[in-house]
Amino acid sequence: MKKAIKIIFAIAIFVSMLNVSYAVRPTYKLTAQNFNLRAPNELVFDIYLLHTNSVDTVFQFALGQYYFNFDTLFCAGGTISYDFAPGNVGDSSDFPFAARPRNPTRNGSSLRVNSNTVLGIGNGPIVRTVAPGSKVIRMRLRTTAAAFSSNNLVDLRLQWRNANAGNPFVKIFGYIGGLNTEMTDSTGHIIDIITGTGNPGNVTSIIPKEFSLSQNYPNPFNPSTKIEFAIPVNGNVSLRIYDITGREIKNLVNEFRAAGYYSVQFNASDFASGMYFYRMTVQGEKAFDVTRKMILIK
Repeated sequence: MKKAIKIIFAIAIFVSMLNVSYAVRPTYKLTAQNFNLRAPNELVFDIYLLHTNSVDTVFQFALGQYYFNFDTLFCAGGTISYDFAPGNVGDSSDFPFAARPRNPTRNGSSLRVNSNTVLGIGNGPIVRTVAPGSKVIRMRLRTTAAAFSSNNLVDLRLQWRNANAGNPFVKIFGYIGGLNTEMTDSTGHIIDIITGTGNPGNVTSIIPKEFSLSQNYPNPFNPSTKIEFAIPVNGNVSLRIYDITGREIKNLVNEFRAAGYYSVQFNASDFASGMYFYRMTVQGEKAFDVTRKMILIK
């Protein structure tokens, strides 16, 4: 009986702490990043949302709308289109379908994608706290011209369309104290443009302060999952998958990487259900070695 009382007391404390964490206003960083020229007239980039005060609160996402201003001259006189970037299944967003934005359009010099439907308390995804955060969506800008006017993506002059630009503008909502609450803060809206044509979804221009290997997401998974890692210095990176016996079954990364944030997809469609391990090692100016486990359920 005493043991049962202790368990009930512990649960009550946990629930109380959870309610407090949901009552504190989350802070965030909203970043457009991973800009990549897939073709001379096709540009893709990702929108990420990062929870930045995770010690104090839980950030349960409610809805968001994402608007930009840009220089139409970048599209070299062609007809401009703006839509969701096609890609591998599960690669375009970390959010469930209902939490993703809708109806991308181009209106003059603004790029618009409207908010998702209101999810309801308890149904919104929890925004990630490990940089670069949760990928909201991958977007694509195209022109019917043979090529954009410049290979320097800074010439796109992309800017978040915030409240000072008038309606419509960027808005972010989360659940605070159980209520769907607007928490928009334009000071956390960032454009991180990389000049060049690097791989989409790979490195950004922000240099991390320390090594990290995130827990794969989703976990458990079937059959595909994402692994994100960060390296603060250049080095030779190895990321390998092992089964429960310690046998290596997949080599995901085995090459020199520049300092930055990275994302790798692991498809386990050829493997049986069970527990697996992934190990990352870095050799360079600084060394790093860590192993985490993941669960495949089919």
